[in-house]
Amino acid sequence: MNNRWQAKLLAGCVLGVLGLGAGACAVSPEDEAAAEAAEATASTQQKVEVSVSSRHGMREAANWSKQIEARRTGKVGVVSGCNQDAWEKNDKTADASELGYNNIWDSPPDCYDWEWCDDNGCYTETYCEEYSSAHTSVDGATICKNDEDWYFLPTASLPFTVSYLGLRAMAAGASHCPFYDYGDGESWGYDPPAGPENTLTVEVYNAQTLALVASSTSPIGRVWMNLGDAANLSHDLYIRFRGPKEAEYSYRFSLSPQTGWFEDECEY
Repeated sequence: MNNRWQAKLLAGCVLGVLGLGAGACAVSPEDEAAAEAAEATASTQQKVEVSVSSRHGMREAANWSKQIEARRTGKVGVVSGCNQDAWEKNDKTADASELGYNNIWDSPPDCYDWEWCDDNGCYTETYCEEYSSAHTSVDGATICKNDEDWYFLPTASLPFTVSYLGLRAMAAGASHCPFYDYGDGESWGYDPPAGPENTLTVEVYNAQTLALVASSTSPIGRVWMNLGDAANLSHDLYIRFRGPKEAEYSYRFSLSPQTGWFEDECEY
């Protein structure tokens, strides 16, 4: 009989003798065994909870240390365990991950009359402008050695004709907009060190013909495209992401098919 059970039994016997007589101290072997088993189970559960809590805290501390070290060394966005993101395996067109839209804005045409005069008289012409667009994005995808990712962007089914496509891709911890030094001790943004380990290539293909629509490569993990090839963009598209054999990073991107041109959102 363990010490804790003995202490509980003694306290119970004292109270039992005072209230019910000596018979209250009688405990069967079955009761003793059941009580010890219950205590053992409770003790084990407590140890497991403490152990799990400790491991969770250690993992959180380790992750935080890695983030601090990454910022210190510039190795931001490096990943371990390649090909484990939510969109794998998407390393060929047949397995391309189809992208859904977060938002679709289908605006009616904005029409206005333009009047002018010359020596022969005055004239009026009607101009119509349409500003419709859609948006989709991916965050937390990965590229590793000899890896490439394909995505399928449905544009033909949109309620408007796509004339322009805005693509923003950031890898290896690159910020959306480039690093900018304001000159007064303040700065904004992050550019990874230029090198093959941070190089990202993005290619856009016509999904119907597999014709290459556009391609861009950045050694600092930031690829921007403003495409106006209406003949190809009105068809569905494949978007391909890849890097050199040294590449190992996470990346994110956004796509905005639309009817009108777009402004530079990173003007300082």
